[in-house]
Amino acid sequence: MGREEARERQSPEHVQNKTYKSDVEFAMQLSHCLLKIIGTWPVTSGASRMEKIRPKILIATCCFLLGFLIVPCWLNILLKEDDGWLRLKMLGPLNFCTMALMKYCVLISHGNGITHCIRFVETDWRNVKFDEDWKIMTRNAKLGRYVTILCFVFMYSAGTFFSLVMPLTSGNPLPDGNVSVRPFNFPGYYVFFDAQPSPNYEVVFSLHFICTFVMFTTTTGIYSLAIMLVMHACGQFQIVMSRLENLVNGNERECDTLEERLTVIVEHHLRIFRFSARMEKALHQIWLVEVMSCTTSICFAGYYLMREWKHSERISVLTYISLLVSFIFNIFMLCYIGEILIEQCRKIGTISYMIDWYDLPKRKALDLVLVIAISNRVTKMTAGKFMDLTLSNFCTILKASVAYFNMLRNMTT
Repeated sequence: MGREEARERQSPEHVQNKTYKSDVEFAMQLSHCLLKIIGTWPVTSGASRMEKIRPKILIATCCFLLGFLIVPCWLNILLKEDDGWLRLKMLGPLNFCTMALMKYCVLISHGNGITHCIRFVETDWRNVKFDEDWKIMTRNAKLGRYVTILCFVFMYSAGTFFSLVMPLTSGNPLPDGNVSVRPFNFPGYYVFFDAQPSPNYEVVFSLHFICTFVMFTTTTGIYSLAIMLVMHACGQFQIVMSRLENLVNGNERECDTLEERLTVIVEHHLRIFRFSARMEKALHQIWLVEVMSCTTSICFAGYYLMREWKHSERISVLTYISLLVSFIFNIFMLCYIGEILIEQCRKIGTISYMIDWYDLPKRKALDLVLVIAISNRVTKMTAGKFMDLTLSNFCTILKASVAYFNMLRNMTT
């Protein structure tokens, strides 16, 4: 561990990639922007006093906003609302809000682990020596950015429809006896004030919209972080594969011996495993909450879509379709990058078998067994160490959502 920490704190004269700062910024830009907004991006050791205080202020603000939304909603369900359908209609959004708060708290609690992962990435960019390695890492960083942008578009489009478009286009205020009740997508029971008269309604509505922005930023930021880290690990696996292919005959870019090439491969391979282990330790609890959140959210969104379709509510139908697509796409991407990570790890073992190992000296051919043995240890992303995030388990998640949907439909018909 001490050796790794030393490598992560190399002095400028040991930097091999002189443009590593711009490369790191390119790879982490989206994650940095999203997580910085909610105060969960790690603060560097040389940060100013204001830069260290700002995240604490943002975290306190976000926690207040989430509490302002969640607590009155639960009070409304438990103490005030008597209509069964309205309770059920509130339960889906409230479930998402509660899960978002859980993800936010877990993200804060694992800040040190995330910081270590980011240092690993920075060190790898700093130590890039060859153009081929740089191209591999850049290609994976670009792919990660594209996928993150897709998650961003789906998530914020759905969030805008739900938190802004649907309540503003819901028609006239709803009559409640002799009083007109203006709609909220997160109706709450506010013990100390009435949320209906102006300007209370406008203030509460605006706070709800900001809170929705915080929730979707938290979710998108977690996905962007996971995608960035996993794609970086995949790039490192591809670099090891490239070096394995050149193990026997060497490469014109490298002036070293067979022993040195094999040593570099083994050390690099083990480093990727250490990075993957840290990533798994830092994020597996967040992924568990996300799997539970997506499973229940897909169930509720599908049920609400069915109800609104029967009543021909076009805006509501469009909103729930966008939410359903967003939830399914997000959990698919999480399982897909987990599948890619496993596949890239296994490819190293395959390439170890496929190289011209018979041209190696006898003792060195035996050393290659070490690489093959290491390759048998597959790196995985898990949800709380209970479930591997793979495409097969993506199907399992969808099946669970459909099962809950059918159960909910049977209970309410």
